[in-house]
Amino acid sequence: MGENASIECIAEGYPVPSYRWFREDELGNLSPLQSKAILINFNRELIIPNLQHDDMGLYRCEASNTRSVVYQAVSLQIQIDPVFVVPLDDQVLDVGTVLSWYCEAYPNELNQLRYSWFINGTEIFWERLTLAQQQRLTITNNLLMINNVQPYDNGIYQCAATNTQNNVQRFSTAELRVLTLAPTFGKNTMVSTLRSTVGGLVSIICNPEGAPRPQIQWYKNNVPLGGGGNVQIFPNGNLAITNIQLMDAGNYSCMATNPFGVAQQSTYVYVMPEGTTIISTPGGRDVILNQTIVIPCDARSMNQMDLTFYWRFNNEILTIDNKRFRQDNPDRPGDLRIVQAQYSNAGRYTCVAQTTVDEQSSSYQLNVFGPPGPLAGVRCTQPFQRQVTLSWVVGSDHGAPILHYTVESLSNHRSWWLFHGNFTIAVPPNKVVTMTLSGLSAFTDYRFRVLATNIYGSGERSEVSPPCVTQPDIPGIAPARLGGGGGKVGDLRVVWDPLPMDFWNGPNLTYRIYVQKQGDNRQQIYTVLDPLRNFFITHL
Repeated sequence: MGENASIECIAEGYPVPSYRWFREDELGNLSPLQSKAILINFNRELIIPNLQHDDMGLYRCEASNTRSVVYQAVSLQIQIDPVFVVPLDDQVLDVGTVLSWYCEAYPNELNQLRYSWFINGTEIFWERLTLAQQQRLTITNNLLMINNVQPYDNGIYQCAATNTQNNVQRFSTAELRVLTLAPTFGKNTMVSTLRSTVGGLVSIICNPEGAPRPQIQWYKNNVPLGGGGNVQIFPNGNLAITNIQLMDAGNYSCMATNPFGVAQQSTYVYVMPEGTTIISTPGGRDVILNQTIVIPCDARSMNQMDLTFYWRFNNEILTIDNKRFRQDNPDRPGDLRIVQAQYSNAGRYTCVAQTTVDEQSSSYQLNVFGPPGPLAGVRCTQPFQRQVTLSWVVGSDHGAPILHYTVESLSNHRSWWLFHGNFTIAVPPNKVVTMTLSGLSAFTDYRFRVLATNIYGSGERSEVSPPCVTQPDIPGIAPARLGGGGGKVGDLRVVWDPLPMDFWNGPNLTYRIYVQKQGDNRQQIYTVLDPLRNFFITHL
């Protein structure tokens, strides 16, 4: 396997013959050579590189000239040393159990491999086994089984795979160890005491070690137990008492037995007439954001000195960090104090009162109310000259209806946010609010933000919307404080306040000055191109 094979074909004749190669099956059918085959020396020599299993078979050389055709076939066989792909593993078994060993070698065709088995270096021959050995031992090619293993079966076992073509033999080796062990509770000690209340369930674990596996017998107060009633003994040796009563109290002993010894341990079961009772009232609790709330929890138990409390939040154990969550009332150790409650603290709180015997729980639903959550997806669409359409998605109202929405804008004409008003709008089922905002400036680049308000206050402002540009229009107002005077004799000087940018309403703002002398019917028109200029002088 993996080497190169060379087959040479030599024929005599005149004219000099030419050569062709084919693969031939057992029926004499011809097929082309595999693609990796190489022909050299005028096709007389066939080289097959990197031999693999499927390269085995007949190869025909055909020599021909103008007078005749002759051929000869040769069989190519590949010698493969067996390689174990499923070797044996060491086995450690209890006495009386079943050993099963399986091995597999490559090539895995049974007509190329022969399997045999050895123990302690000696091959196992079926006809040499005693009748008792034959009754316990099964060998089927590469499978060996021994029923009811005993200490005398210990040893080194080998699976031998022999290639029938070249008689190369390889071994897979493993050790069998059969254990014998008297019963012991050394690793799995039984608990000394268990406690329960009337009507409860008690499980007593009995899991001793031993080889073979010990037989289990239970006793109550030294009297054998056979199961029945409210006592159940499971196949694995454990014992359960359901709907336990006062009369079920006592000492329960587990006796483990095998041929090599006996071991016994006991558990004393105490039964109490009454368990833990929650005496606080379950229900709902409400708190406003950033306020502190105490959720009550109190209980009574016959084991009052043993009573402890812990809390769960949404079914997960709550960590008392003595910061946000505290149990700091020595007179009521079960009470839970939540400091500066946040929205994330809303949910189901469960108080668990626990003793070594039982536990009881009571649940509370905490609601955290406060200002509305931030609005999402603020968008400006359909911009006209003086108005736009605004839309946004309403978040959580946090326990109270939204009273109004506050709209603010930022434009390219100013660096501060402008308040546009508070708007009361009903929340549609899809929670997408749409409104028309008017009173805007034309040809202005706007960005908007919105916040919501309820009875608990105003929430966070939304993220700023994408830019939105209104359409151009005529200037919004005329320049203010038009006047003149103060120039030289013969000059006309006109002054005014430049128009604020919010009122330009379009690009390329210019000023037109109309001048008419007293008693003259003609008007002169002057144009000022600089929108920031505030005076004009001309000589009349």
